[in-house]
Amino acid sequence: MAFLDPSISNEAIRDFSPIPEGVYEFVIDKVEVKPSRTGGELLKLQGKITSPEGSGRLFFDQLNIVNSNAMAQEIGRRTLTQLRILAGIEEGQLSNTDQLLGARGLVSLSIEDGTEGRAPQNKVLWYRQSTQGASGNFISKRPPVSDPLFDAPAPSAFNSAPAPKAAYVPPKLGATSVPPPAANKPLGSPPWVKMK
Repeated sequence: MAFLDPSISNEAIRDFSPIPEGVYEFVIDKVEVKPSRTGGELLKLQGKITSPEGSGRLFFDQLNIVNSNAMAQEIGRRTLTQLRILAGIEEGQLSNTDQLLGARGLVSLSIEDGTEGRAPQNKVLWYRQSTQGASGNFISKRPPVSDPLFDAPAPSAFNSAPAPKAAYVPPKLGATSVPPPAANKPLGSPPWVKMK
């Protein structure tokens, strides 16, 4: 028979499953710059959920801040701009990664299917300023319809209600949308041609 230390069973069980999809309040608690596989630079972020639902759970993000793909770099830098705003840093004043520590706001998380044998994981859709302040409340399971930073509409899959459809009115039989030609003009003649 072997004896075990009784404190072994008292360790907290950590949950590494993805955080449920939704919008949460968060704080950034770790930031570092790492080289990318393609020779660029990635800004790696660790955020902590502060909303009661999911409180203390961690999520991760990485931004392409230097990349040979111009679109990937633009997206990364736009996201970095939003994080700079959340950290209360004025334009042109962000000089090191530590300035982003403590940035607070809202984050929208989705769940990506695992690839190449990896487990499903969270994906950050966007960061925003909290309209509730630091209330610590879970906000919503659906992100807002529009993106206030870039004024671009969100994907329709996230809209809280489908847009109303216009009623379809079938045309009456025999009706045409083009008026018939004048009786004194041959068919196909331009409208500016005058007949004698």
